[in-house]
Formats: sequence, structure tokens, C-alpha cells
Amino acid sequence: MSEPPHVSPPPSGGPPWQPPGVSDEWSPVPDAESAPLPLAPPPGWVPHHPTSISDLLQRVFSTAFAAPRVFLGLVGLTWIVAAVPLTLAAFWMVSTDPALDDPDPWTSIFVPVAAFFALLVVQWVVVAGTLTGVAAHPVARLRGGSRPTLTDTWRRTRYALGALLGWTSLFGSAVAAAFTPAIVLFGLGARSGGLVLMAGSLLLTLVAFIPVTWLAVRTVFVAPAIVMDGLSVRDAIGYSGALSATRFWRTCGILAVLGVLAWAVMAAVMYPFDFLGSAAGTLSGGWHTGAATIAAVVGTVVASMVVQPILTVVPAVLYDDARAGEPHVGRRHPGSSGR
Repeated sequence: MSEPPHVSPPPSGGPPWQPPGVSDEWSPVPDAESAPLPLAPPPGWVPHHPTSISDLLQRVFSTAFAAPRVFLGLVGLTWIVAAVPLTLAAFWMVSTDPALDDPDPWTSIFVPVAAFFALLVVQWVVVAGTLTGVAAHPVARLRGGSRPTLTDTWRRTRYALGALLGWTSLFGSAVAAAFTPAIVLFGLGARSGGLVLMAGSLLLTLVAFIPVTWLAVRTVFVAPAIVMDGLSVRDAIGYSGALSATRFWRTCGILAVLGVLAWAVMAAVMYPFDFLGSAAGTLSGGWHTGAATIAAVVGTVVASMVVQPILTVVPAVLYDDARAGEPHVGRRHPGSSGR
């Protein structure tokens, strides 16, 4: 053991020197693994002040209107594919008569409703969720000051379609599993004519919205992270959970406001088509006719073309704002596949 440093004696007449009060026991040395040192922010990084909700909402609308051809084109391409199967499923659901078509209400009521619900999940969860990832590229281009095109968007994002479809299919399966008990209870109620079972189906539907909403908010950044940062699905899920953990209610509020606005606009746009379809069905001798179904589907497509381009850019805009508050933006995460 080395000798202690030499200390000169105190001046004559002065009080003897005393070491500072310390414990006789050694202080424990912190474990390097349990307390890692934080990474220093990169040079030039400036702390980001949270953007107000009103500014974020304004940014969402301004982004959607900055490149309407791109976002309308993306939404329109999906509905060109989905319109026909959705029309067939809707017509099957509204035109089936248990007394005439099938003596088993389970087959004549539950199966068409389940098929229609499955198509809704595919269109509004899997396909729409994939679009939120594809739209992240034109959002980033607009943020950088350049104008995107459909051709450039396809060329830059086609590599991520597999990961996007894999993630949205996984999320869609979770949504379908959450609402399956309600659909099954609805089928049982329709088969037996029990009002209690039908009321229980409605209650289960409302309850299912709680975990679905929580999961949607915690994973809202997954699709943009796959495209913007080239992350794998697993890394994107973890990164989205980390970003949304500190801004859960803020993100949930923005999504809720936009969801209510989208529902109100869609209802207003679809009403004339529903009215014309009902009038056509009445004049032709029945409410459940092909004309009424076609009018309802056309109204759905038109209403979707109005609101879906705006909803498509929401995750990318929120993700871009959330990344701005991180000191290590632009650093690839472990396991990411940057492009």
C-alpha cells in the first residue's frame, strides 16, 4: 500500500489539522452494468420543446394538402382493389333472409357479418396501416423541402412493403381477436333471438375498444419507423413503445380528435348516398337491393377519399415530431436495416 501524502504541520499556535469527516467503511463502487453512463447528445443538437396540439393538427392538414396527388393516389389505388369485394360482402350481408335463404340463422346472419368485418379489418387496418408507412416517405420529403411523387414514393418504399404488411397483419389479427367474442355473441343472439346476448355483444364491443386503443397508441410509430429509419419490425415496435410511453395521452388525444372529425365528415358525405340508395330500394320494391348496396359502397369510397389522405399522414407527422425531441435522431438502432 502506498504511503499517504505528506502534509505540512499547522502553524504554531493553530489548532491541529483534522481530516474531513468520512466514514471508516469503504463506499460501494457502483456497478457499471447497472448504471450505464448516458450517451452524450450529438454535436449541434438543440433541445426540442414539445409542439402544441394545435400546431400538430395544423401540420397534419398542411402536409396532406401539400401533396394531394400523392396521398389521394395512394388511397385511391387501395380502394380500386377493395371496392368490389366490399360491395359483394355488403350485398351478401344485407340481402340474406334467414327465412328464405337458409333455415340456420347462424349461417345466414353470422357468416355474412363475419365476412364483412374481416374485409373491414383488412381494408382499414392492414391496408390503411401499410399506407401510413408508405406515406412516411413523402412526409419526410416535404419536411426536407422537396416535392414527392407517386413514382418516387413507390421506388423508395417498395423494399419495406414486406415488413409493413407483416406488421399490419399482426396488428390486424390482434384487433380481430379483440372483437371476435363480440361477433360470436352476436351470432348466438341472432340465432336464438335473445336480446340479452345482443346487449352483451354490444358491451363486449365497447370493452374491446380499450385494449385496441391502448395498442394503437403504443404502436402508432411502428410503420413510419420502418420506412423513415429502416428499422426491422421488432426494433420498430420497441422504438414506438419507447417514444409513445412519454407522450401516451397527448398522442391518444390527437388521434381521438382526428378520429371524431373523420367520423363526422364521413357521416356527412355518406348521408346523401345512403338516402339515394334507400330511395332506390324503396322504389324498386325493397330496401335490401343491389342499388342500395352499391350506393352505400360508393358513398363509403367517396367519404374515404376525403378523410383517409389526412389520416394517412398522421402517424408520420407525429413520428417526425417525436423524433425531433430525441438527442440521438439519425443513429441507427441495433438490428435496423437502413436504406
